[in-house]
Amino acid sequence: MQVRVPGKLVLFGEYAVLEGAPAIVAPAPRFASVTIDNANSQSKVRAPASADSLILAVDAPQIGLASDTLEVDQNGSVTWFGSNGLPVNSPPGCGMLDAVFETVCGAELSSLNTAPNRLHVVVDTSDFFVNDGAQSEQKLGLGSSAAVCVALTKALLQVLTGAQPEPSRLFYLAFRAHKHASGGGSGVDVAASVFGTAADALRYQLATLKDDRRTDSAAITPLDWPTGLEVLAVFTGLSASTATMLRELSTWQQRNLSEYRNLLAKLRSLSELASRAFAGQDVGEVVRLAELYGEAMAGLGEASGVEVMSDRHHQLGRVVRTEGGAYKPSGAGLGDFGLAFCDDPKTRGRLEARLLAEGYKTVIALPGAVGVDSSVSDGAVS
Repeated sequence: MQVRVPGKLVLFGEYAVLEGAPAIVAPAPRFASVTIDNANSQSKVRAPASADSLILAVDAPQIGLASDTLEVDQNGSVTWFGSNGLPVNSPPGCGMLDAVFETVCGAELSSLNTAPNRLHVVVDTSDFFVNDGAQSEQKLGLGSSAAVCVALTKALLQVLTGAQPEPSRLFYLAFRAHKHASGGGSGVDVAASVFGTAADALRYQLATLKDDRRTDSAAITPLDWPTGLEVLAVFTGLSASTATMLRELSTWQQRNLSEYRNLLAKLRSLSELASRAFAGQDVGEVVRLAELYGEAMAGLGEASGVEVMSDRHHQLGRVVRTEGGAYKPSGAGLGDFGLAFCDDPKTRGRLEARLLAEGYKTVIALPGAVGVDSSVSDGAVS
């Protein structure tokens, strides 16, 4: 059985979504794939220590796993084994896999009496990497970790329960696992991977309590793509760590709370305006707000010392504006992807030709075709 889910591109709401503002996210046509087969008949896969445990042999070439074996007990406790059969520490890069195994198996392993207790798992994220021939392979910042989290969660749920998981259940468990592995995050990338196959874009907003504490619930609404809106996502050529940038921003925020709140209030206001314009099919306003949001992100970076609008984004923005488009980073900034917005196909054509001529080799037109899978329900997901 194979599960494929898309990555993500954030159109609006960077940083502000963490403070309860709405974000707009589009599924990216790059996919994480998880394949799970019954390994009960494979003698090379060890038997579980007890009937209440699950043994998995995992192949994940992008993080160096080749039939590495682990056992998960009914409490979700994960133990990896070396080639000698003795317990070892989790292999490097396996934090997200561990979090999914712990979360899903801890919740569903009681169903194992109707499922195989030895499984072979193959995780493939090759679609999220690019090699232009001039340097080593680079990771595209399109939410591969969240996509793996969702694909593996979905595949395990199907195997353990014998049924397709409800999207709301899938989101809840995948968001929990992703937060556990990453130490935080808004969940917007998880939502794109869960619901993105059924919508051109999503409006995503975390629920908050009266004291402004965020919860693990979110309002997720499918959006039709505005007629006439042209967006190109362009890889800057530099892979960036969102987690590192958020840690740096958090350190600055603690010392400059008042300034932080003022800057985030501006981002939040722009995100709310963009959400209404996108839902209202106001293409001109969406393009205008994209430029303003990029400027506000740059302002946050300048104040905090976090390199949000890096030289690469400034350079890419100049190219886009020269051809009549608006520009903003997608995601935390520094590197990864930038977005070129315009309101007619001729401008889009000029932009695409210019970008390719300037040496930008990974250009994705949105909305991208990601297929149709689970339906999306308007309303709260918890």
